[in-house]
Amino acid sequence: MLAVDFTGGSVLSYNYKEAPATEALRGALGAIGVSDAILQNQGAIEGARPVLQVKTGKELVDGVPVAQAATEALQKAFPAAGIVLAGEEVIGSQIGQDLQRDAFWSILLALAGMLIYITVRFEFGFALGAIVALAHDVLITLGIFTLLDRQVSLTAVACLLTILGYSVNDTIVIFDRIREDMKLDQRTPFRALCNLSINQTLSRTLLTSFTTLLATGSLFLFGGGAINDFALCMIIGLVAGVYSTVFIATPVMLAWYKGRRPGLAAAK
Repeated sequence: MLAVDFTGGSVLSYNYKEAPATEALRGALGAIGVSDAILQNQGAIEGARPVLQVKTGKELVDGVPVAQAATEALQKAFPAAGIVLAGEEVIGSQIGQDLQRDAFWSILLALAGMLIYITVRFEFGFALGAIVALAHDVLITLGIFTLLDRQVSLTAVACLLTILGYSVNDTIVIFDRIREDMKLDQRTPFRALCNLSINQTLSRTLLTSFTTLLATGSLFLFGGGAINDFALCMIIGLVAGVYSTVFIATPVMLAWYKGRRPGLAAAK
């Protein structure tokens, strides 16, 4: 479930002239004991050769550096492919654990910072609703992402932080409309007022999310390589964020106030 970024291992980059079949590459690497290899073909950037990235949790194969063993095996198995080692990165297990801890704290601190800020700008009940919705987005995205047999890497963590920022923005739009409607309408019950505010911002939520999905969908279909994981993670997070802002954030906030109106003052 965790990529070599967090568990430690080796990341090898190869240039090639002709790309061998993925299963054939796996077979050649498996024959030397690198059976856990994750292959990503990043295609060719203009003016450069295409890149094949191999990630494995191993640093040595029979006492030989994995880069040397893998390169020899691939060049022997596919002599016509023109495979050349372009780069090697070895991540120690201790560094991987440090990155894993830092990734966890980065997400946790982002949530805590948003909780404090929204409490200052609105009230704690609003902040609680937003944070529960954001936590939902992170958990759902991680769950579906791993169910699709993708590994959680630093790229996925960057995507999760992006989703947090995008989703909370949508939630704040709804909360701000609720605050405005509260000032204009002092008689409508709070629950009905929240429902009205959600309906007023629903078209904005759907249209913004749809246009963003068009961009991330294009990256997923045509981006290739490492950007593919980021795009897939974003697509899952965007879909989760659409319904969490409507069906989780506001209901949690309503449950906190138990039907009574919050004492929001003038806009700060």
